Amino acid sequence: MNHLLKKYASLFLFALLFCVQVQAQSKFYSVFGQKYPNSAAEGSNPVSSRAMAPVDPYQLGGFNELIPYVTASPDQEEAGTCLFMSLTGAVEWWLHRIYNQTFVPEGNLDLSERWWVNLSTYDKHTENINNWNTDGIYLFNSTAAVLNRDYRFTKGWYVEGKDEFEPAAPNTPGAIYDAGYNWIDDSAKVRGHFVRLPTFSRRVIYADPDENPWEIGKAPSTIVERVKQALVEEKSPVQVIYNHQGYWHSVIVLGFDDEAPTYNCPFIHESFDVFQKEEKDARDKAEKTKSPRERDHLLSRANKMRLYNNKLKRAFEKTGCASTGVFYVRDSQYSDPTEPIYHYDFSNPQADRPYSKRIILREYEWLKTLSNHAMVIKAEMKAKVKLK
Repeated sequence: MNHLLKKYASLFLFALLFCVQVQAQSKFYSVFGQKYPNSAAEGSNPVSSRAMAPVDPYQLGGFNELIPYVTASPDQEEAGTCLFMSLTGAVEWWLHRIYNQTFVPEGNLDLSERWWVNLSTYDKHTENINNWNTDGIYLFNSTAAVLNRDYRFTKGWYVEGKDEFEPAAPNTPGAIYDAGYNWIDDSAKVRGHFVRLPTFSRRVIYADPDENPWEIGKAPSTIVERVKQALVEEKSPVQVIYNHQGYWHSVIVLGFDDEAPTYNCPFIHESFDVFQKEEKDARDKAEKTKSPRERDHLLSRANKMRLYNNKLKRAFEKTGCASTGVFYVRDSQYSDPTEPIYHYDFSNPQADRPYSKRIILREYEWLKTLSNHAMVIKAEMKAKVKLK
């Protein structure tokens, strides 16, 4: 009898664990995105990555108090505007919290990212920014915001001029059609409703002493606990800058769950794969080129990828991969069909894509090994204004 009881108890425990695993897996699924280089100096090709995402962001466990006010971002694609996508997302989060609203695409709190991309090139709007890695939020104190419906994050035809992009006709030699068009400044033409913003500030949790947005393995061992503590106690978004498979990237963190599965730290393992592949590709091309200048450039890139790989390896050897523990991250590069369709260019419906998934999961080890800056984004609004 005791033998049978033990047998059935073991079977019950196995079935229970299996059901828990299936239930956990059914709450999340894979989303895929591409990160493009922020500049030609950084690279020439996008890197693809996978992230786990919740089926329903509003049913997440753990610390989820900030999730109801999260907004979806247009996929930034080739624009190289992650800093402005993430910071606009933090500003939108604060507005939705202040006015107790949930995200409505093209609504009265859906702000234009392109507006801030353009204003970032003016001295009068950036005089309080000493370090873009930590101080970018101060741009939003320089003037009112513009709604996306009045000045869209867009796509268009342009050519690369000597110093800047220039609008072009589709049949212009060398013309490109993509989201890089957002760097073309038409801000002086904006006519529409301007949105009064709170006054923003930031508290630096950690900043790389060399101001290096590609740094790996230098964040303090306490970085995860410090970010979690900031989320719980200050109930504010945390901006994180990190090395995204060789390109720097900016996102905001809005929550965490110590019990959610890490799925064996996929972003870390993908990063190893990318660094090794990029190094090999660069060395193979260096052997074939006849241009000494091109060879030097390729070998420099190969050495950089090897350095990234070695730094990540050393950092990951210290942390290992826990089976549970993830952050809830708002990103701008994981376009997903569960989100509404975003219209970049009303004259070209073929350019439409779904918004980026508004929440993805990143394992705690991502922050421990690959991050180099983390800032709490705070806001103070003395009086609400009536929204139009």
